[in-house]
Amino acid sequence: MLGASRLDDNGTITPLGAWKVEPGMYKWYWGGAINLPRAFADKYTGGKTLAVGFGTGYSGTYAESHGPSLSVVTDPDPAKDVLSATHLLGYYKGESAPRDGLYFIATNEGRDSWIGKQPDSPTKGYYTCSDLVRNGIFINTPKKHGFIAFVHLQMGRIGYDYGSGTSGGAVQCWYCYDPKELGAVAQGRSKPGQSLPQARTNVPLPGGTGGFITGSCFDEETSLLYLYNVEGHGCIHAYRLKETN
Repeated sequence: MLGASRLDDNGTITPLGAWKVEPGMYKWYWGGAINLPRAFADKYTGGKTLAVGFGTGYSGTYAESHGPSLSVVTDPDPAKDVLSATHLLGYYKGESAPRDGLYFIATNEGRDSWIGKQPDSPTKGYYTCSDLVRNGIFINTPKKHGFIAFVHLQMGRIGYDYGSGTSGGAVQCWYCYDPKELGAVAQGRSKPGQSLPQARTNVPLPGGTGGFITGSCFDEETSLLYLYNVEGHGCIHAYRLKETN
């Protein structure tokens, strides 16, 4: 479901919606909504600028994206209660976003399970159900263009113990995607699961704070990216984008 509120100058708050997003792959949309850059929308999505997604889930792989996800939706209409979604990015039905192999799935005899697949090597692994992403953002400057998904990768032993998911640790990893590839999916020239990140970079949060990124904002005038993580105790982290050729 997607909901909204209108904030009037006199302090009045008017709830709008809610709208059901179809197709109803509910874990595909865990995370929230973002605006697509106008240039991207005009070129690839018929002018639609509202997108939902970010993907993955806590319990198994049902109706989730096995990696970052993003779907453009129709503009909300107060007279309707359904939004139509077109997937731009996502991994489903056996597809998986890449990751490192610095983990192992704790199952009997080392087999794969609903938690995830065992890695092939220290450099080649597969998304697990415990690898979470709840936020993403488009970066659009004269020289830099990309979609970044802020991924919280589980490391070491990953298991399901006494009714709770466990791991040996976690890292913050930024998955950077090429907007041209997402645009090709929007135009039907490619499929969502065929898009692979152009870069994957571990970015430790200052102070060693854990949790996954739940909020982001990019200031084009100052080239500053602001991030908020769920366990940051109100701290907002700022990163400056460097323009290089």
